[in-house]
Amino acid sequence: GLSAQDEDEGIADIVVSDETAEDGSVKKSQTVRVHADGTFEVIDTAYETDEDGLTSATVNTTGKVGYDALTDEQKEAVSDVAVLKESGIVLNYSATGELPVSIDMDALGKFIADNEDLISHLVYQTAEFTPEKYDGTVTMDFHFNANDVIDRLGGETKDIVVFEVMSKNAVADEKGSAPVIVASECDLDSEEQTVNLVPTVIGTTATDKSDGDHTLMAGKDAVITDRVAYEGLIPGKEYTLKATLMDKKTGEMLSINDQHVTAELKFTPNSQNGTIDIDLGKFDASSLDGHDLVVFEELYKQTEQVNEATEVLVAEHKDIDDEGQTVTVTTTPPGGFFGKTGGNDFFIVVSIAALAVLACGCAYYGIKNRRAAKAEDAAADEGGDTDNGDVSGDSEA
Repeated sequence: GLSAQDEDEGIADIVVSDETAEDGSVKKSQTVRVHADGTFEVIDTAYETDEDGLTSATVNTTGKVGYDALTDEQKEAVSDVAVLKESGIVLNYSATGELPVSIDMDALGKFIADNEDLISHLVYQTAEFTPEKYDGTVTMDFHFNANDVIDRLGGETKDIVVFEVMSKNAVADEKGSAPVIVASECDLDSEEQTVNLVPTVIGTTATDKSDGDHTLMAGKDAVITDRVAYEGLIPGKEYTLKATLMDKKTGEMLSINDQHVTAELKFTPNSQNGTIDIDLGKFDASSLDGHDLVVFEELYKQTEQVNEATEVLVAEHKDIDDEGQTVTVTTTPPGGFFGKTGGNDFFIVVSIAALAVLACGCAYYGIKNRRAAKAEDAAADEGGDTDNGDVSGDSEA
């Protein structure tokens, strides 16, 4: 059914109307000639037969005109014509009423049935449109979870290629007509149709905010800082980082007075790769001696879907056994009792008391020593006067 008329000249003549005489002969006709450069030529022809039975034709033409110069009737007549400018070919689909016979629908149905898992992973989109001109563009957005694709492909960077098939008629129009494939673009090597799918990855390190180690004193006002390193983000796009403290002993979210310890941070990266800090707390860690607290993170990207803003999960890091994400709560950290967030008040009081006793002992010892020194000095002064008298007496003698 697909045809290219006068391919050498790149034109196709489409009949708009015919006016016939009583004997069935054509009296007047109008034809639209479609040229390969996308222009049109309206040709009106009038036929006359003389008394000798000879027929002559009078032809009038508009010359090449644009699509907008056509009447509604003429536009309808050429609606089944496609112009391939780069090839210099005009295709006429007006005589085509169903899918090309080369497509084996039974084989296609069997392929779908035998590959349900593959078909379930297809990402496809459709768009119905009525063109006003022969040339133009149609935009289609494909919404899918890129993380699922990356996970299925082994977590590596992949190239995904868009295939397009254009058909005349909807999938099922009001007349029940089957769609007619008029063009397709299915080239795995097409660079213009290829998008590089880069995985978004985050890695984290959780520490006690006060000194940057993985040990936290069991006390009040504890704060854990989570440093998140990210890769594969879109610079200038807003992201939301969500963090949650987990109790490794229970495997559940940490609960303090029936409240979970969470944090949320919005940020806009300046580059694909970088780091960002998020604080969890302050929270009461007084009763958590011996507990391992693990930070779980989720990274969301702000996006528009069906003209509505939404958050899409692009990466997460949730490993209950990850030492880098773990902070251990203790009452006896190595290296002394001081310098820890939430330090135990008892040890502080005992330490202060010990220092006070030591200070008093030192003061008492100093006073005692000063008194003894004064006594020695006084005795030394008295002994010095007697010796001076004897010497003086000997001198006089």
